[in-house]
Amino acid sequence: MHPQLAAPCAAPLLVLAALVAPALADEAELFTLESDTVSGGDSIKINFSGPLDPAHKRYWVCVVEKGKSDSTFGTWAYVTDLSAESATLKAPEVDGDYEVRLHGDYPAKSNNVLQRAALKISGLQPTTAEQLGIEAPESSPVDEALTVTFPHALVPEQGVKFWVALVPADAPPKAQGLWRFVPIGATKLELRAPTASGKHEVRLHSNYPKQSTNVVATAAFEVSGAPDTKPTTWDGVQLSLAAAALKFPAKATLTFNVPLRPLTGESCWASLADASLPAASQGLRASIKPGATSVTLPAPTAAGEHRVRLYVSGRSEPVGEVTLEVSGPAEAQPTSLKGVELSAPAKIKIGAAPGVEFPRLNARTGERFWLTLIKKGEEDTAWGAYKYVPHGATSLELAKAKEAGEFEIRLHANHPTKSSNVIARVPIQVE
Repeated sequence: MHPQLAAPCAAPLLVLAALVAPALADEAELFTLESDTVSGGDSIKINFSGPLDPAHKRYWVCVVEKGKSDSTFGTWAYVTDLSAESATLKAPEVDGDYEVRLHGDYPAKSNNVLQRAALKISGLQPTTAEQLGIEAPESSPVDEALTVTFPHALVPEQGVKFWVALVPADAPPKAQGLWRFVPIGATKLELRAPTASGKHEVRLHSNYPKQSTNVVATAAFEVSGAPDTKPTTWDGVQLSLAAAALKFPAKATLTFNVPLRPLTGESCWASLADASLPAASQGLRASIKPGATSVTLPAPTAAGEHRVRLYVSGRSEPVGEVTLEVSGPAEAQPTSLKGVELSAPAKIKIGAAPGVEFPRLNARTGERFWLTLIKKGEEDTAWGAYKYVPHGATSLELAKAKEAGEFEIRLHANHPTKSSNVIARVPIQVE
């Protein structure tokens, strides 16, 4: 090529180099791994190339299976010192290909990968299909914890888990019963005590959460116990109260004609609610232990006629109910929802927590009042920065205001019967 023709090409090449240089600087490595291969359960050392830029605010590092979405947390930790030379994470136990990721800009962005590095973990090998199994004793007493064993240590594939379910023998495959995840590498697992006697089964499931249920092994066994430990026939249960009337705020005791024993994996509970509320609201609940013949209910939040009901999981309607009369002075009566007024400062500064005053608030038993600080103009269904009002309270301090503008403090009633029901509001300016 003629020398005069070659010369003009030099200047564009210099310009191109100048344009490329900043991009290469932006892509400089923020960290390197001490080793790109580690053993399962060992420490992963992350060495930073220099101080991290404060512009990205809070940083965090994580190790996840290769190919997982950037929203996957895996094993993670905050980088609390931006000038730190290194950080460490514990390596997963299971053999496979992983990634170490550095995220920035939290909490403005829940995930924002600034850099990633490949990592090979030499760990436990996943259990093969031929090695899967579960064993249980031929018989186990009711109300005693049960230990099951596995013929080989259980190691799942990357990204999934094993879990074990203790269920009645005739339960459908999707039944969860009393369940637990299996720790990686476990050879045994203790399960909670069965709640009733009879034929039972333990079931080993694999591949969660890719499959919600996937039974790969089972073992049958008998739960032994006295005749009154058999599952309860609910149609024959009768309820009674130690006292049909009490004075506010005393607690009532509900008794049963037989010991209550739901099927293993189910539960039963008693509820106390104002008589005007629907049965679906369930009110204040008290859990019932297997084999119990009585239960003490929570204290009512207001006077008036109440319903005490018995529920069991899997049934939409209560098993039965009895009436309880709660008497008390005027201040124990449910608050009228008409004419309630709020008192709050007209203006507050950002970072201040507004205090609100109001007449004594007694919700009907089974319901609650709640207050919220919300931007003016928002729908009444918006929850905002809310707090429940303690029963009998006359004042409440709300959460600190985080931004300036015109706001409202709203008082809602009848939760959870109604998800929102504004009965009073007052404007407040945040500066």
